[in-house]
Order: sequence, then C-alpha cells, then structure tokens
Amino acid sequence: MAHNFLQMETFVPGDNPAEAWTDWRQKYELFETAVKYNKEDDATRIALLLSVIGKSSYKDYLTFEFPTLTNGQTRTVKDVLDKFDEHYKPYRNVTLATFVFNSLLQKPGQNFDSFVTEIKLQADQCEFGAAYDRNIKDRIIQGLRDDVLRE
Repeated sequence: MAHNFLQMETFVPGDNPAEAWTDWRQKYELFETAVKYNKEDDATRIALLLSVIGKSSYKDYLTFEFPTLTNGQTRTVKDVLDKFDEHYKPYRNVTLATFVFNSLLQKPGQNFDSFVTEIKLQADQCEFGAAYDRNIKDRIIQGLRDDVLRE
C-alpha cells in the first residue's frame, strides 16, 4: 500500500510537550485514516506510527515497559499511543496554563468567535472541572475589547 503523496510531520515536544503530544496524536489519527492504515493489522499500524514519529520519540518508545503478552495477545497501536500519553502528559503545567488563560485578551482585529475559540483551547489545559463554563464566561467578559459587547 504505497502512499508517497501524503507525509506526516514528526513529533516535536517543544516547550509544552503535553499540548504538543495531544495535537500531534490527533493529527496522526487523522493521517492514519487518510492513508487507510486504520484498517490494517496492529503490527502494521505500529510500524507506521514508529516510522513517522521521529528519532527522539522512537528512542523514548524503546524505553517503554509494556505488560507481558500472553498466548494469542498482540500489542495494539492504542497500547503504544497510550504509552506516549503517559510519557508526555506529566509535562503539563496547569499553573502556567491557568496564568496564560487569565492573561488572554482579545487582540486588535480578532473577531469574537476566534477569541472564544482561543479561550476554550487554553481552558482545556487548565483542569477547571466543574468551574469550566464559569471561567470561560469570566475570561470572555474580562478580555473583550468592546465595552458594549461586554455588557
């Protein structure tokens, strides 16, 4: 199954590995569907994942400890992706994410919908729980540039 026309960017952890990993995983799952590898067996899917993830992350994979497989069991691509989740998610800095959230202001020329989307994306990093909607509403009101719309 040759799919030379589609390419997947390698994973780069950057300054916020948890967010970068979440974004990359979503893009990878779309990529896997686009090239129709989501219908392949898990060994093939894992090979694709490890082929596109990048050298540094592949080295991380080599250090992962998986449960021992018993007769007839096979490792799934979900098992591997979940291990990467465990590896990168601890890097989430909720305090910094909340600071960034509380600092959000509508940019000059930014439309309302774009501003709300930016707020919601940042709120997803803050672990607000039951206070999620209240924090979103407060940030919108505090961050709007238009006094009339704020009221």
